[in-house]
Amino acid sequence: MKQWEKTIKFIAKEYSSRYKVLQVGTGDSPLTVPFYEKCGFEYSHRIKDFFTDNYDHKIYESGVLLKDMIYLRKNIALLPLYSQQRHTL
Repeated sequence: MKQWEKTIKFIAKEYSSRYKVLQVGTGDSPLTVPFYEKCGFEYSHRIKDFFTDNYDHKIYESGVLLKDMIYLRKNIALLPLYSQQRHTL
């Protein structure tokens, strides 16, 4: 496991008792989107032309012009403990 994967795993564990979702925003890059998907993130939504509208210069990653901001989400909420689930008959 690489350092960034360890970092994401640590962040998810550290905040799972306080938050339900971990969300990231990144460029539509052939490097970053697959990385986050490998870490368990799923596509949420995109903001069209985010980078071209909000930066005064073009941004390239791996030769690709970044235009849209891609948001990905990962559910990090702790599952309820069985002992806390009480059922009455």
